[in-house]
Amino acid sequence: MRADQSVEVLTLDGATLRPRASASIGRGPDEILQGTVVPGAGHEAVVAVSAGYDRPSLSLWALDGGRLVAAPAPPAGRGLAIAPAGPTEVYVYGGPARNTVGRLDLASGRFTADVPDLRAPAGTWIVGLA
Repeated sequence: MRADQSVEVLTLDGATLRPRASASIGRGPDEILQGTVVPGAGHEAVVAVSAGYDRPSLSLWALDGGRLVAAPAPPAGRGLAIAPAGPTEVYVYGGPARNTVGRLDLASGRFTADVPDLRAPAGTWIVGLA
């Protein structure tokens, strides 16, 4: 991949629609699986981008004061999507996580691989959390 092919996460000024901040995800457009923006979790918003078909991974960025900063990410193979979980936490699920939901504390980087109360029956896949 050439450097100019990397996808970037942008934040826009709500009044002018001009870019306020950007962060390269280090992956090309043909590798992106999905992107999610979740408000809160100790930040203005958390941006999650999953990428890679052979070895999918989840990357996270925190938005604060118009700046995007890399946030702690779960270990590889632990999920490809996020949902709000608490004051500084997000749930991590989907893809290789199959029927389990993990919890990632963005303040400390601590990851709990399986939240028993949110586990689905064996042989099923969790595709969304509300």
